[in-house]
Amino acid sequence: MNDAWHPDDPEPRRGGFISRQSFHKQRVRILHAEGTLEQTVQEEVAHVRDGTGFFDLEATLGVGDVVELSEPGDDGARRLRVDHVVVRDSGPRLLRYVQVTLGPASEPPSTSEVDRAAAVRAALASVDARVADLPGVNETLAGELLELAGRMHSRLDAGHEG
Repeated sequence: MNDAWHPDDPEPRRGGFISRQSFHKQRVRILHAEGTLEQTVQEEVAHVRDGTGFFDLEATLGVGDVVELSEPGDDGARRLRVDHVVVRDSGPRLLRYVQVTLGPASEPPSTSEVDRAAAVRAALASVDARVADLPGVNETLAGELLELAGRMHSRLDAGHEG
């Protein structure tokens, strides 16, 4: 069955192997480092079936990333975790793709105020640890950075006591 592309279908990536195929594809969201300050989200075209996902070679996926699929008739997105990644990067350019093994993913982290404060605290702790290692930072600047981080800690503590 060789169905033509329709305007409601995901936009194919030019030259991508998976995007150019006639089998069922859908637009998915990939969440990298979910629930952290480094979280990023990207959209890709994929073919997902029976715990396996196929993506164009240009897709960036890693173990632990979360793939969200919008299922027709579902109220929310189906969430799957990337358990294994195999890059099929040999042969002609138009036949290269990324294959992933998918497993159940946990629920998305809560975005409550307490969780955001915990994320900010973690970032501040990282600042505290890394300021001394910055090349070319004199003692005055390092002291000012650490004082600023201390004031931010105090504001977080004051905002969650009462």
